[in-house]
Amino acid sequence: MKVEVKIMRMGANSDEATFHRWLKKEGEQVQEGEPLAELETDKVNFELAAPATGLLMDLRVGEEQVVPFGEVVAYIESD
Repeated sequence: MKVEVKIMRMGANSDEATFHRWLKKEGEQVQEGEPLAELETDKVNFELAAPATGLLMDLRVGEEQVVPFGEVVAYIESD
């Protein structure tokens, strides 16, 4: 099953985040809750956590890319 990895809204004042870097590589095994990436809004730095356990696939954003909240940035192939 494919699970979407989305950037969720961190506050009411911002509509997007700057994607700094992936902490995991495509094809790497990840655990639910494990940090996948580092991001930043105009007010806060945060880590994007894995929504499921499985293989991290289809990375769709790169370093310093601005991404709107709710956008799918990757998938996790889970059993």
